[in-house]
Amino acid sequence: GVTWTHGEIASGTISGDSYSIAEPAITVDKNNGILISVRSQKAGFYKKLLYKSTDNGATTQFYRIADELISASCASSIFYDFENDLMLHSTPSNAGAARTKYRLQYSTDNGANFIAAYRPFSDTHYVGYSQIIKLASNTYLIVFEGDEHFQLVNSSENIAILMISTSEILNHVNYS
Repeated sequence: GVTWTHGEIASGTISGDSYSIAEPAITVDKNNGILISVRSQKAGFYKKLLYKSTDNGATTQFYRIADELISASCASSIFYDFENDLMLHSTPSNAGAARTKYRLQYSTDNGANFIAAYRPFSDTHYVGYSQIIKLASNTYLIVFEGDEHFQLVNSSENIAILMISTSEILNHVNYS
């Protein structure tokens, strides 16, 4: 780590207005750039801010406020699948700390829009922090903290793994 360097720190100041930024998630995008999703309560009711880098993280630029990416008080995960040209964003969508109403939202335009979502669980199922990886062609694993029902945040949570296919996501779309 002696020779490690970091890139520019992403600013929470957008158009002269200061935003709180926390809990980043990162993925490589379609153009081999970087897309970063961060939680900001000030951006609107738990909206995500998206940042981009086209120089391997040396600099970051604010991209947009993603009004469609609603997030609870919880980190999300983001993953780009080059084979299927599909970007996945995993997060509970209950506005508040309950971490329920889990949604796996996806974009087919490199993160410009995440208009469609798949809800693999009931709205009361508790899903907290998550991470997405690709297991095989058209198969993803999502590991998440949670339980069947909401408990006090960060107390006695379980870890679960959801195996899901591209066709299951795309064939069970919910646009809300």
